[in-house]
Amino acid sequence: MAASVSLLMSHWTTHCFVAGTLLAGVTWALLTPDPFGLIRQTPIGWLAKLDDLFQHAGAFCVVSLTIFSLCVRLTGFVPASAILIVLGHGITTELLQAFVPGRTSDPTDALANGLGILLGLNLVFAMQAGQRHLLTRRTSEKLNS
Repeated sequence: MAASVSLLMSHWTTHCFVAGTLLAGVTWALLTPDPFGLIRQTPIGWLAKLDDLFQHAGAFCVVSLTIFSLCVRLTGFVPASAILIVLGHGITTELLQAFVPGRTSDPTDALANGLGILLGLNLVFAMQAGQRHLLTRRTSEKLNS
């Protein structure tokens, strides 16, 4: 029993670390004058060539998917407060870009952030539905055997 609790805690802390690291990375990228300067000459330099709206939506999809799946892991659901905090972060960082040299605050980017958050939320819901389906299927197979 102690080993399974220890394993659960290590997975929880890893998930939390990944969520925090992703959030910090996206925040840094949004509030840096040239975030692609570091990766332009690396194998992932192709990311700089993606359309700006895809970059925003993709980044916030990954961040929200990670944070919301952590919420589900800890509480069994995604609290509205978590959605509002992630959405507030997406809007706030976009507004703060007006004060970063070489960056602009664009409402279209804020909308892309919101769409990414919505996509991440829907992916979490889809994962939950898939898990429920598997659990129901396994339970019915055990009952039938």
